[in-house]
Formats: sequence, C-alpha cells, structure tokens
Amino acid sequence: MMPALRAHYKNQSINYFDGSLGYLVYPGSADNTGTSGQQQKLPAVVMVHEWWGLNDNIKDMANELASEGYAVLAADLYNGEVATDSNHAMELSSSVRENPEQGISNLQSAVQYLASLPNVNSSRIASLGWCFGGGQTLQLALNSEQNPLAATAIYYGNLVDDANELSKIQWPVLGIFGDQDQSIPVESVNAFD
Repeated sequence: MMPALRAHYKNQSINYFDGSLGYLVYPGSADNTGTSGQQQKLPAVVMVHEWWGLNDNIKDMANELASEGYAVLAADLYNGEVATDSNHAMELSSSVRENPEQGISNLQSAVQYLASLPNVNSSRIASLGWCFGGGQTLQLALNSEQNPLAATAIYYGNLVDDANELSKIQWPVLGIFGDQDQSIPVESVNAFD
C-alpha cells in the first residue's frame, strides 16, 4: 500500500506557451524539507502525450509521477484538441510533424516554465513521451543544447540515427521498444543505439 503522503498532489492547468494549456502537477503535502530545514527542490518532467493528445490517461500518468515526488508538466502539442478516433489523431500528429519548429518551441517553453518554478531544481528536468510523444521528446532532446535536460525517456517513439545529430545529447537516454514492433523495427533501434 502506498503511504498516505504519496497520494497527495496539487494540479492545475497552466498557460506555458502561446495559449497552450498544459497540466502541471506536483506533490502537495509531502515533506520536502532537508536535514538543514530548507525546502528541497523537486526534480521535474516534461511529459509529452501520445497521438491522442493531452487526455485523462496522460493526466493520470502525470499524477502518478507527482505521487513519486516529481513536478510534472504534461505539455499540449494540439492546442486543447483531443482525438477520439485514429483518423483525427493522425491529422493532429501530422500537423505537428509538418511544423516541427512549433512543436519544439512548445516543448522548450515547457522546460523553461518548469525551470522558473521556485519548487523545481532546474538542473534536474527530464523529458518523457510515448509513441508520437516519444518521437517529440527525442526532438526536444536534439534541440536542448541551450537548456540541457537531465535525462530523456523514449517509449517507442520515432528515432534518429544520425550520429552527428545524436551527439548533441549529453545526458542519459532511456529507450523502451518492443522487439515485435512493426513500425519501429529492431534494426532502427540498433542504429539509434
């Protein structure tokens, strides 16, 4: 059973980028006080949604991370739209892929927003995403030289295998992939590695 402290968190919708409302959640009643009596700053995560958008499932995942002691900003790359069928999801994800600068700017703003919070340790911000979001979290990592991340976690997202591009990432990367996945074959994962 989870300790009672872990179940408490605070959440809110916040405007972090050009009208985009993200879902911010962080521990609410946990004791973040160190041995010196000073408030300890939280590690943080920019969470990037799947191709469905910033839906309740992603918010639940953000709540779960917050219950483990993280500040989490679930970014919204679809300006409030949430897909309910695969055709709409494809349309929304394609619009982001066709305008990569907008998506990267959105996620960079999420990192900057977290870094500006007084309860966040700005040197311990990671990114995490699934599927479409996994590819986007990799794009954030490739475009974070000015504001380096502490880590990047990619759950079966589209990959890059250009060694020169990947050399920009100077922090740990965790990639989770399935060996039976037809859309991201093992060969492409090995090339990425």
